[in-house]
Formats: sequence, structure tokens, C-alpha cells
Amino acid sequence: MKRTHSGTSFRDSFRTRSSKVGSYSILATVFVLVIAVIVNLIAAKLPSQFTQYDVSAQDLYTLSEQSRDMVTGLSEDITIYWNVQTGNENESLRRLLDRYQALSKHLIVKEVDPVINPTFSTQYTAEKITNNSLIVVSGARSKYVDYSDIFLVDYSSYYTTGAYTEEFDGENAITGALDYVTSDSLPVAYQLTGHGETALDSTIASQIASQNIEVETLSILQNGGIPADCSSLFIVAPQSDLSDSEAALILDYLQKGGHLFLFTSFVYNEHPNLDAILFYYGVQEIPGMVVEGDSSRCVSGYQHYILPTLGSHEITQPLISGNYLALTAFTSGIQTLDNLRDGVTVTDLLTSSDASYSKTAGINLETFDKEADDQSGPFSLGVAVSEEVENGTTRIVWYPSQYLLDSNCNNAVSGGNYDLILNSIGWLCEHESAISIHSKNMVEDTLTVTNAQFGILALILIVLIPLMLLAVGIVITVKRRRK
Repeated sequence: MKRTHSGTSFRDSFRTRSSKVGSYSILATVFVLVIAVIVNLIAAKLPSQFTQYDVSAQDLYTLSEQSRDMVTGLSEDITIYWNVQTGNENESLRRLLDRYQALSKHLIVKEVDPVINPTFSTQYTAEKITNNSLIVVSGARSKYVDYSDIFLVDYSSYYTTGAYTEEFDGENAITGALDYVTSDSLPVAYQLTGHGETALDSTIASQIASQNIEVETLSILQNGGIPADCSSLFIVAPQSDLSDSEAALILDYLQKGGHLFLFTSFVYNEHPNLDAILFYYGVQEIPGMVVEGDSSRCVSGYQHYILPTLGSHEITQPLISGNYLALTAFTSGIQTLDNLRDGVTVTDLLTSSDASYSKTAGINLETFDKEADDQSGPFSLGVAVSEEVENGTTRIVWYPSQYLLDSNCNNAVSGGNYDLILNSIGWLCEHESAISIHSKNMVEDTLTVTNAQFGILALILIVLIPLMLLAVGIVITVKRRRK
């Protein structure tokens, strides 16, 4: 029997062209896999801002310029303790914290499991800790940020409509806490009482508090004057006028560099002492109620619910940049005097259109149509006044409608009104970090439709689209019958 050398032929099989090509393919595959593993290991160590793009409709994880400037400018070490049970981490909060931590070597995020360390939080706060809450610590100062401050849920209309809103306010809460632990002193605002003023809604009051601005009530007569630590004086829709002595004290406070945040109502327009203070700073109220004649600048069907143009100012710029609207209602107009004192500057924050007019009948009007004695617009619906004085800068913000504070008006423009108010307070208190960071709706923003937009949509949806579908159907039917 003839014996064959199978070993030689087996070795020779690896010397063929096809086997060499196969070997190269295997080596190339292994090489690519090794590179992929190395790249993934490196990517895992990179900050999420470089590896995860924010594709959310509301830019949930994109930090504002204000937050980036604050974090990159940190000069002291800050630790954010994330109180979260292992396995129950909120992904939205995780991504946001990663973005903060990536901006500065002075900011560190540490996870603390309250189940494993139940007493950890007691060294910083006496409050009951919720899952996915935060404790921001810098030196001897700390601030607790509850879960409910990060995820805002509004059930106010749930029992009537079955709907609720949920917003992600993580950036506003975290940046506010960072501001708190790094600030040497925080501003105090005083709300005037004793004249039938409107109380601040709990929602806007809590948002002001989140900006690290404390609000206290003040009776000038009982206190004997305006406190020395008053960063800004609030006067919200007084039903009666200031007394002579109150007006004198407020004017003296302003002349020394004080700040005034004022809301008025044309329903209570008999306040000569308050008018005298405003006149001193070059502005006065135009009698009547402003009605918007441009259908694209008011809420559909309601000409006295006005969507004003936002003027260029530090207060309004965040809203303009974010394409937000403001909504004011039952408002009078403001006139700026021609003979302003040297050094006094008046800036229009909100303005009606050229088609607007002021109904001199006010609340007693019988028609929204323009009449012969109605004054033509445009009108200023909000102003910022400033004057450089020896002790600093006098600042006044005046809105002639308290409906900017109304929660329904605010919801109609997806929070734009409250942002405007918070920005106004921040400017008045010279507290730059109080410029509001808009919360981000996790469901959807409210669509505010003007009269003009409503007409266009109705024409498209009710007339044009049905006609187009009918025409297409006729063409198809005719073609089929001809075959």
C-alpha cells in the first residue's frame, strides 16, 4: 500500500493565494475590533457633552450661557451630592449633571445612596431627602434641592381638563443653588402693603425665592421708612394712593439709588402721589385701556389680550434669544415725557403695534371698535427707567397691568411672563444670576394662536386641503374611466 504525506499537503494549503487573503482578512478584522474597543474605552472617559448630543426637542441638557459662565468662572471647590438609590437614577438629571461637571475642575458630582448612608444628609439639611435630589456644598454653605424643584408638575387644571404639565427645571435649580453657595450676600426685596395691593401668587413667589431673592412685606408707616437692606421695593396694583409722607420717603429712597418694581391697574387710576413719583422720572400713564388692532399681535378673539413686541434690554434679551412671547391684558399705556432730565434713561420693554388704540372709556367701554376720542398707538406697555446718582443707580421697572402676574396668562405663553418678571427683579436687585433660566417643558409648549394665524390655519385646513384632496380624487377617477 502506498503511503501519502498528508502533513506536507496540509501545510501547503496555507500557502495558497486564497488562504493568504483569508488570513489578511482575519487579521484586519481583529485589528478593527481592537481599535473599536480602545475607542470605546476612551470615549467612556470623555465628558458626555462630547459623546452625547442633545437631540431632545426642548434642549433639556443644553446649558445656557449664564450657567456656563458661572461654572467656568468658579474659583472655589463645589461638590454636588446626588441623593439617589442605586438603579433609580433619573437619566435626564444624570446627563445634566455630567454637563455641569465637564465645565470646571472645581465642580464634582458624587452619588450618595440614602439607603446605604441614611444619615449623610443630616450634616447639611434637616429636610426629608427625596430620591434624585441634590445637596450643593461649598465650604460652610450648602443648599438642598428637592426633586420637586427639579421636576415641576402642575395639576391645577387636572380636575377640569384631565391634563397636567411637567417641566424640567434642573438647570435653573442647580445654577440657583450654585449662586447661593458662592454669594457673599443675597438681596432682600420688600413688598409694600397697606393700600389694597395684590398678593404675589405662590408660584411666582417660589420662583423668586429660587433666584435667591428674599421677599418680605413692608408697611412704611409702621416701619418708619424703607429698610437699609432693601434691594428693591415692590408695589403691586395698589387700590389706593400713597400718603404724602409715604410718597416722600419712596422718592427719597429712589433719589439715593433705590429700586422700584411697580405694577398698576387702570381700574384704580386715582393715585396722584404715585403719579408724581413716576412723572419725576419722566413717565406717565395714558388714561384708558389699550386695545390691539393688529390681529397678529393679540390672542385670537381677545383684542385686549396683547402680545407685545419685546424691546432690546438686559431684561428682555433672554426671552428674545429663546423666541418667547409675553402676554399682557387689561393694560393702559405709558407715555415718556419729552423733557427728561439729563441722566434719566427710559427704555420700552413692551410695545403695542401701530394699529393699537387706547379706549378712553376704560373698563366701561361698550365696544372694542376704535371711536373718535380714542388715542392712537403705538403704546409702551412696560418701561425700564434708570438714572446715575451719587450713591449708585436708580432703577424702576413699571408694568401698567398686574395680569403679567396671572398664572393663566403666563401658561398661555409657556412661562414667558414669569421669566420677564424674574428678569426684571434680577435687574432691579443688580443680581445678574437672577436672570431667569427658562424651565423646559417635558411634554409640549402651549401654542398661542393670534387672529391672523387662526384665519390662515382655518383657510388651509378647512378650505385648501379638502379642495386639493377633492381635485386629486377627481383626476384619478377620470383617468380610471378612460382606461
